[in-house]
Amino acid sequence: MRKFEDWAESGKLYAEIGMIEEAIWCYEKAIEIDEEISALHNRGIALNEIHLYQQAITCFDKALEIFPERDDILNNKGNALLGLERHEEAIQCYDEALRINPSQKLAWNNKGLALFKMENIKEALNCFDEALKLDSANADFWYHKGKALFEMDKYNEALVCFDKVLQIEPYDLAVLEIRNTLKTFINSDGFSA
Repeated sequence: MRKFEDWAESGKLYAEIGMIEEAIWCYEKAIEIDEEISALHNRGIALNEIHLYQQAITCFDKALEIFPERDDILNNKGNALLGLERHEEAIQCYDEALRINPSQKLAWNNKGLALFKMENIKEALNCFDEALKLDSANADFWYHKGKALFEMDKYNEALVCFDKVLQIEPYDLAVLEIRNTLKTFINSDGFSA
């Protein structure tokens, strides 16, 4: 009979190579043996990956019953709520994660995404700035900040952010196209906003 650790490790390996459904199955087997926090959390993450958000929330809630002060689990629960477009509830999770760990850079970024989706661009920008204070080498954080600045009609500042993304990930063709289109727009209209 396989032990909890064997199933959990198999699930982790499957997840790492993108075999998400197999990973979920292994985590379920691990949970049958022992509702260990990491198996619940990892199963929730895998369910998030395939957009089974409500099932992911159930896993995160069970994990939080065991360890209510885990900022990473709260952040991931917020991500599942965000996937369900339950933005205010997601923000509550991110705020709780940040109360526990103010250096939780992913919670800052994800709170910014939720605020952005609620069209609260200025507060979203503040969150992206907080995330960047903690990790200025994260291309996603720069990209999200650039999108927020663009929405605020701060085109030159947005361009700087997209340039930062390309410094970190020079082969990101989608960002390169956005950056070049924005630069052409700024130059053609004589914007200096």
